[in-house]
Amino acid sequence: MPIPRPGSSTRGGRGILATTKLILVGSSAAVAAAGMMLLGVILANTGRETPPSPGVTSSDETAYRLTTYPVAAAGTLAERYMRACWTFNSDNQDAVTARRALLATMSTTAVDPECGWNGKGTQVAAIVTFNGQVTAAPEFADGNGRYIGVTVITNTGVTREATVPVYAADPVAGEGLIVAGNPGETGVGLGAFSNSPVTVTEPGTGDASLAQTITVGVLNGYFTAWGESDTVALARFVSTDASIAATTGLANTLVNPVIQSVTAIPDVEPERNPAAYPAGTNVEASVAVSWTIPGTVPPQSGSANASPIDRQAQSVSNYRVTLKLTTQGWFVKDLHAGNAAAAGNFPAALASTPSQSTPPQAVPSSPPTP
Repeated sequence: MPIPRPGSSTRGGRGILATTKLILVGSSAAVAAAGMMLLGVILANTGRETPPSPGVTSSDETAYRLTTYPVAAAGTLAERYMRACWTFNSDNQDAVTARRALLATMSTTAVDPECGWNGKGTQVAAIVTFNGQVTAAPEFADGNGRYIGVTVITNTGVTREATVPVYAADPVAGEGLIVAGNPGETGVGLGAFSNSPVTVTEPGTGDASLAQTITVGVLNGYFTAWGESDTVALARFVSTDASIAATTGLANTLVNPVIQSVTAIPDVEPERNPAAYPAGTNVEASVAVSWTIPGTVPPQSGSANASPIDRQAQSVSNYRVTLKLTTQGWFVKDLHAGNAAAAGNFPAALASTPSQSTPPQAVPSSPPTP
């Protein structure tokens, strides 16, 4: 920019300066507009995995997690479900009925209508948040199932973590979302520290005798130690390569575990004789455990003949436990919370996809990528 001599007119310089200001203002406005457009794109895609682009191979999709799934919507459903599940009051029968009806609107008929509650005690799920944990649910052969992690703070100030099985009839459109299995509870933050579960290729090939053997010999003692986070006692029941989730536990957030049911499916042909399995055999066990929830005595008097302990709430939590057989016996190797059920009716899911008339487990597909 030319510099005027002393005493001469500065109009030319001012004109140039004004032009420069206009250019700078215009450039700033353009940058701001571009930024707003980028922000709009980001917000529009929040909660969704990036859809694959033309020419992207299946290996690219696996490596970079490019499959489409309505993560945010699934997380919201899991939040709503666990808020209803972990909020109850046995002294208010109207609330009990309303809770049951609300849970039914969000889940399939294969899911426990009481969400594991024994009908006693009171509790409020005060703060419920999707914690970002999403893993594939291989129980659904069409690839549309996920396990969703939720963190809950109850009215007693205790922080707990649940894993909820969710199915989406149309993942691309984000429609037909429904809870498709019973949730399970782990220690806070432990849902991400499970190893990959054993993949059972032929559901229904369970071994009842083996289930009894591992229940009596391993699972009863294991869940007592795991609930207390007793590392010394846990060492008797876990393998040397056990996952963090299998070896950490609940730290007495829940107490007094009682195993309700066990289904054991080995990764080899069932022997029907527990002693006949060779070392190296792995078993995927579906385990339902009833826990007592401390601090859930109802505030009202209720039955005059019931003690406070008798009236405490109990909740059934569901797990997928991987055990392996060594020369020393059976040991727990891994634990996952939640148990998806590719059965029952899927009214909300199927309503959005009329062409899908078969249950999701009957639809052949490649394993899903979370």
